Amino acid sequence: MSVAGYTGMARIYAAPQEKTKGDADGDKLIAAMKGLQFRESERPVMIDPETRDIIQTVYYRRAEERNGKLYNIEFRPDQECQGSGK
Repeated sequence: MSVAGYTGMARIYAAPQEKTKGDADGDKLIAAMKGLQFRESERPVMIDPETRDIIQTVYYRRAEERNGKLYNIEFRPDQECQGSGK
């Protein structure tokens, strides 16, 4: 959660700086963030311009024992997974 919180705040800070020239008006800020693409923890993320939902790759992993140790093994990336808390 802390990484997601940091990333969210970084986007809120960066959007007006880059696209609105420092104007933090709410409507201008939301407009500036629509379609925004960035990397979060080395994963590509985009804000859907229509719904404002996050679109990102979700990596599915399973724990497997190898040589007596447990490892997280990625077995399927789900490209452009759109999550909605609505």
